[in-house]
Amino acid sequence: MPQADKGTGAGTADLAAAPGQVPTFPPGVVPGQARTWPTCSFVGAADIDGNGDDDILCWNNGRWSFWHPGDEGPFETFLPPTDLEKKLIGAPNALLVADIDHDGREDVLIGYGMSKEQRDVPVHLVALRVKGKSGSHRRVTTSLYRAASSRPQVVGLLLADLEGDSRPEILIAHHDSKYFVTAFVLRPAPGRDPLAGPLKARRLTRIRMASSWTAGRLPGHRKASLFVGRPYGEKKLDPGDLFMLKGKERVHISTHLGVRTVVFGDGDGDGSPDLLFGDGWHYDYGHKASGRLSIARLEPYGWSTHLIQDTPGQYEIRKIRIVDVDMDGRPEVIAAGNRRISLFWFSADGWMTRTLADGSDFEVAVIGGAAHLIIPGTPVRVVRIEGGRRDGVPVSWTHRTPAP
Repeated sequence: MPQADKGTGAGTADLAAAPGQVPTFPPGVVPGQARTWPTCSFVGAADIDGNGDDDILCWNNGRWSFWHPGDEGPFETFLPPTDLEKKLIGAPNALLVADIDHDGREDVLIGYGMSKEQRDVPVHLVALRVKGKSGSHRRVTTSLYRAASSRPQVVGLLLADLEGDSRPEILIAHHDSKYFVTAFVLRPAPGRDPLAGPLKARRLTRIRMASSWTAGRLPGHRKASLFVGRPYGEKKLDPGDLFMLKGKERVHISTHLGVRTVVFGDGDGDGSPDLLFGDGWHYDYGHKASGRLSIARLEPYGWSTHLIQDTPGQYEIRKIRIVDVDMDGRPEVIAAGNRRISLFWFSADGWMTRTLADGSDFEVAVIGGAAHLIIPGTPVRVVRIEGGRRDGVPVSWTHRTPAP
């Protein structure tokens, strides 16, 4: 994803056009401006055509479409779906965006599984790419992995160098039963198109209620480390946890309650990697759960965990992204709870925050040098992130404690 230029002004600017119906276009017709954004039940963002701007990926009624803001309204780039796409059943559960085939365009790996309407479907990993020159682009889709499950739900989709040989592998984690999740590593054969067809799957581990996965390389480590967050533990209604997988060993990281989401990256801008996670989940979410956003880092004496904010009026944090919103070389953290989406950053005064929008899900697209929130709904909301660090309020005055 390209980086955003420095924003101006304060707050956010909603780019939705006047209400109206979104036209449909027959195959082969490239549409112009539509009157409003479409309905999107699942969204993504990727520079699939390599032009430097992210495309907004919209899933609705079993179809992907690609959209951009325009001077007079949203603009759809129509590329006819492939035969494979027409036969797919289920709905997207997870997206992975990266230039895996090194052609200068971002590829989209989609983990399909069950939806509210369709539960008897396979787990299916599909690569979606755009090929061809400008003006003659075409969609290309290939099936990479397929499995049967009594609970076909994809909960993890990562690209990480787990072997330490500078050849990243694809990790997919999905339920194989009601409570258990199995993670598989998919490794393309050397010297071939990595997304040309089915990949050989190697089973990595099987863990109860492992609903959140992330990976990254710690300082001094040759391989990427794998981290797992769980809303519940080994028994029904046990508190959840967070741990690093070290072979068959689990290195536990302190949490308040259950973990709904975890992300690896430099969240506070000090050049060292952190774990950002939501650790306030409890099955009694009406009374005991909370919208906690926390940070952990590996110190010489072990992992230290610190609260960034217990976000008011929320019972969970369900999605986190680390993004350089204003292109100043310092990261910001965007976190969605069950009610709103907030921006966080670390400053000389500690952690600061401000609310960006109402909502519980989002992706981030960089279009025209500016970062935008993409919020699924009817219609989808495309919100440019504006304002600077001066517009925030303090929420936490320290994020580290001295070594014991």
